[in-house]
Amino acid sequence: MKSPVAADLRQIFTATDRVEAEQRLKDFVQKYEKIAPRLSEWAEENIPEGLTVFLLPVAHQKRPYSSDRQPPAAAKRARNATYQCDVTIANSDQHR
Repeated sequence: MKSPVAADLRQIFTATDRVEAEQRLKDFVQKYEKIAPRLSEWAEENIPEGLTVFLLPVAHQKRPYSSDRQPPAAAKRARNATYQCDVTIANSDQHR
């Protein structure tokens, strides 16, 4: 069921404009209402928020990138902290 759902969701976000995307969303909700009611409910509540991408100029709609990426130094600190926690937990288990 994952592939058809993914394809149907992709159809929503590849619409040419917001009106068409909203129509595709309605079709998606109706299609999965009986066989996957929780998915249908989730889509109806959450996907409209994602359709705000259609308010951007067309040049910006193709590949929106996240600015949530950590700088390399911060990512390295996060990896080291995780490793240190794992080592500490492993060492404490050995002393029990």
